Amino acid sequence: EALGNVCSAPSNVITFNIAGPGPHAITLTTGELAVARDVTINNTSGESITVSPDIASPSRVFNINSGKTATIIGLTISGGTATNGGGILNDGTLTVVNSTLTVNHATSDGGGISNSATGTLTLINTTISGNTANGFGGGVDVLGGTATIINSTITNNHGDNDNGGGGGAGG
Repeated sequence: EALGNVCSAPSNVITFNIAGPGPHAITLTTGELAVARDVTINNTSGESITVSPDIASPSRVFNINSGKTATIIGLTISGGTATNGGGILNDGTLTVVNSTLTVNHATSDGGGISNSATGTLTLINTTISGNTANGFGGGVDVLGGTATIINSTITNNHGDNDNGGGGGAGG
């Protein structure tokens, strides 16, 4: 609802430019941010901004709906938990730039990000580290669709079913 209310055509851009020294935190108190419109979410503050769920209301952080395009720039996505895609569940087209996904958890697959069979995922200058999954892909699980990873680091993630060290990316 928050994204729908903020993002009215034609620009569909959310810019975070929080004044004062960081780091800053945005706490989700009503669950995940469902992306039901094309949107760019951009941190232009020059300071670290972490988006995470309230501890009292555990949830995934972002859910990119099928057929939607989202770009996330300059955010830390942390503390999300869900069945698939603890940090982000991508059923659409997602580009993540200059961001960090850390300490997210999936009870099944994709601790940091789960990219569905319909998803298109691009990571640019992004770090995915310290995420866990009880299934596959502690960092990223690509269940089909496509994934392009450019100048990014995927390390220190753990997937319980990732035999042979695939917990960093999964797939």
